[in-house]
Amino acid sequence: MTVAEDRSLNRLNWLLPLLLVLALGLRLLFLGAKSFWQDEGCTWFIAHGILIDDAYHPLHNNLLKIFLNFFGNNEFAGRLLSVLAGSLFIWFTYLFVKAAFNRKAAFIAAFILTISPYGVALSQEMRMYSLILLEIAAAYYFFWKLCRDGKPSEELKYWAGFFLFSVAGLYTHVIVAFQVAFLTLVYFALNRRAFRKLKSWCFMLFLLGLAYLPQVFSTFRLAGTRRHVWVALNLGELLANSQLIFKSLVTFVVGIITHSFYQQASAFLREHINRHFFILIGLVAALGLMFLFYRYRCVFRQWQPGFNFWLMAASFFFNILLFHILEVSSSRQLGTLYFPLMVILAVMLSSLTIRWRTLLLTCLTLISIISLIQYYRLPYFPYEEVNWREAGQFLGKNAQPSDIVFYQGGRNGFYTLKYYVGDFPCKAEYLNTPKWEADRYQAINWQDYRNQPEKFVRSLLLEFHHVWYVFMPSGPNALPLNKTDTIAEEKSFGPQLKILLLENTAVTDSMASPPSERLQSANPTYRRH
Repeated sequence: MTVAEDRSLNRLNWLLPLLLVLALGLRLLFLGAKSFWQDEGCTWFIAHGILIDDAYHPLHNNLLKIFLNFFGNNEFAGRLLSVLAGSLFIWFTYLFVKAAFNRKAAFIAAFILTISPYGVALSQEMRMYSLILLEIAAAYYFFWKLCRDGKPSEELKYWAGFFLFSVAGLYTHVIVAFQVAFLTLVYFALNRRAFRKLKSWCFMLFLLGLAYLPQVFSTFRLAGTRRHVWVALNLGELLANSQLIFKSLVTFVVGIITHSFYQQASAFLREHINRHFFILIGLVAALGLMFLFYRYRCVFRQWQPGFNFWLMAASFFFNILLFHILEVSSSRQLGTLYFPLMVILAVMLSSLTIRWRTLLLTCLTLISIISLIQYYRLPYFPYEEVNWREAGQFLGKNAQPSDIVFYQGGRNGFYTLKYYVGDFPCKAEYLNTPKWEADRYQAINWQDYRNQPEKFVRSLLLEFHHVWYVFMPSGPNALPLNKTDTIAEEKSFGPQLKILLLENTAVTDSMASPPSERLQSANPTYRRH
């Protein structure tokens, strides 16, 4: 960057505060409009100490409890912590890119993250992912300062900053441990001959271990709740993770793709294109892009990537390899891949000629605006497409004391439903799974229901006046109504949640009799509503 460009950017110091205000506004906009999704609803009960956390995130849960107690027990208050973390993440990314690269790349990085639909959506969830991004960006900033600043008088505060954000990250999610391990390898590679620096880093790791010791015991104690952390290292699992990572990389740049659109596109590809052939096409396209980059690198104005760029590239590929062997279910869990990708994108854009940079940033802005409009208009999160608020209010209003609400699913969905119902006006149950501690709402073991789901639901109709059968059509082991004579009234709460009202006419006429006598009735019959 030339001296003239640097002076020009110095006159734009007001741009960063403006971007941070815009980022905060985009993340506060319609913050409480969407209903909680499954993990959010469960997180609310975890933060209040009612449920145990499967991955045990004490820092996020304790901070969340403070926010809920101070601002209120609602969607808006619960998501404020993520909004604050998401906005500070932009600030620390700006500081890192400015220190490691230049001010122009830092402004571009802040701008991209400000309007990023993925970043906005992540900051509007009552989950720990936004906080993880903040901790990772801050850790990278202080790490770079330790490696390159060269000011002994300020070294202590950089060590303290890296240590504090690393500890905070470890107490937020175990994925941060892998990032600390990666930075340790980089630090050792850079200072392999500097014994004093290596000794200082080892001492810092020792302190990290001591600080993390209570969490280690808790992690081992709860390890049984997450039995599939590592995927099976076979071609099928690796290809499935490759597909998820590719979808996530697209999501990072262009925004949230709705579940229904993705399902339709996936079905089309499965029907018309062999998956292996599709992956081969993707690899060929990637090689083609690399060739074009090499052939036409003149648009980068003779750009020469330095150490800092290769550090981010190494971080990017490290996380890609990591997420190939970890069990990952959604792009929200790949935030540690999102950070280096956005930095790389910003640095490359800053190295383009003005014409190309303006064109690409304009296109990116238009795509982000369209994606954000689509995102804000939905009453639910696009990757789940369920309005749990409306479903809970519906059940709370219509269920009667003689009924039963049966949720064909696990703990997270049931407790999200319970958040909106409040105290169920009738008996309520969900499928038990062995990994959770028993509670009074668990019905039976998942395996028993999977073997004979129709028989189980029929047994409920012998005992209760109505069965409110709540299920997700795309979920496993939903009741096969098309294979039985059970045809019931149906109400949808988004594409991925339905409630069926099941009524046994024989039981309806004999509800005055004790349950033991009703259980001796003949097989139930059903009436179309």
